[in-house]
This record gives sequence, C-alpha cells and structure tokens, in this order.
Amino acid sequence: MQWRTGGGHGFSSSTPWQPFQSDADSINVTAQEGDPDSLLNYYRALVQLHAEHPALGHGDFLEIDTNASAILAFTRTTEEETILVVINFGGEVRIDLKLTFPPESLATGEHQMTTLFGQGSAGTLQIPDASSETDYEPGFAVEGQSAYIFAIAR
Repeated sequence: MQWRTGGGHGFSSSTPWQPFQSDADSINVTAQEGDPDSLLNYYRALVQLHAEHPALGHGDFLEIDTNASAILAFTRTTEEETILVVINFGGEVRIDLKLTFPPESLATGEHQMTTLFGQGSAGTLQIPDASSETDYEPGFAVEGQSAYIFAIAR
C-alpha cells in the first residue's frame, strides 16, 4: 500500500521501476487513516487485540462446531482468559447460528460474553453440565464476510 497521493506516493521522488497501481491516489495510508472502517484500521484493531489478549497468540486452540459450513468458530484459552472467535467466510448473513461447545471446554455455570471485536452482542453462555456438549445460540445476526471476537468470563 502506498503512503500518500502524488508523485512517488511517499516512497521516493525518483521514477519507479514499476508503475504504481491505478488507484494509488485513493487507496493509501493517508486516505485510510481517517476512515474508521478502512482495512488499515481494521487490521490495527486486530493487532491491538492480539497485544492486549495473550490467549489470541498463545492460548490452546479448540474448534467449536457450528451449524453453518461457512462459519468457523474456535476458542483460545490460557490460564488467565478464554477468547471466542467467530468468522463468517460466506457472503450470507446468518441469524440462526448455533455453536456447540464440546464437553470439558468450559466450566459448569454462567459465562459472560464481552464483545472485543465486531458488532455482535452475545450476552450470556450457560453451561449446565461441563461433562456434556452445550449448544449456544448467540442471538445476533452474523454478517457475511465478518469476524467477531468475545472474551468469555465467569
């Protein structure tokens, strides 16, 4: 990605050996910094979350079954925290998402879901018996081609 508009687009005042892409004046860091919904700021938010929540980088990985083939869900867990990640790789909105947590994946009891990334609000997850599977319906529309990250806490 170019740094800014014009000339060498922030790289050099010399003539480049390869031409810049045709949209270099509109797709560049300067243009995206001011847009909270830009790809640049999307990735900045993810990098910040990764730094703030060690489980995202070093936690144990556990895939969570879903009722939608285009949706990947998993937890990353350390001794300090459990993070749930839900990614819709498909183009369709899902309003009927069901996640199935395997036995022993979470302790018995009520778990509060705190949104860390994305527009979904997942509320409370109730695990009636940690020794058996638990189905959970988050209750929000999972937009197509989107990601959601939640902290799970007791």
